[in-house]
Amino acid sequence: LFVLDPDGNTMELAIRRDPVSDKPQGRIVPLRRISHVRVEVTDLEKGKNWYRDTFGLTEERQVPGDEQITLSIPNTGQLVILHRVDQVAERSTRAVKGPHIDFRIDPEVYPQILEKFNRKEYYWGPDPTKIPWHEQGGHTVYGYDPFGNRIQIGHRFERSGGH
Repeated sequence: LFVLDPDGNTMELAIRRDPVSDKPQGRIVPLRRISHVRVEVTDLEKGKNWYRDTFGLTEERQVPGDEQITLSIPNTGQLVILHRVDQVAERSTRAVKGPHIDFRIDPEVYPQILEKFNRKEYYWGPDPTKIPWHEQGGHTVYGYDPFGNRIQIGHRFERSGGH
């Protein structure tokens, strides 16, 4: 089932073919998890290499579809589907009001990943040479893949005191 949100973004609601052990969450729609995100790229091979080399995504079972490559986040079953387009949608490249993908990563690899971003957002914090963290209880920074898609990398600290 495909639905449009108020901003015109398409969302797909689907039932998985393979069983998933995650319990339903939410009251209105009992979602279990996010299955995949589809990312627009203008060059599939370049996109595959960048997401593989930057985030360690692997190429596994392919989701059927024309002009796309399916990558997997190891050990999660979550998919990143790269879809070839002639031009990436303008809204995907917006700094503030556009969509973005948030990858949760080990903070030790932040510097290496930041080096791979062709453009970084440095508007949090006084020193542009420092990684601009902004989330309470965690770290996060935004950058862009080679196609202009906005990417967030982040880490959440464990809550102390058993909460």
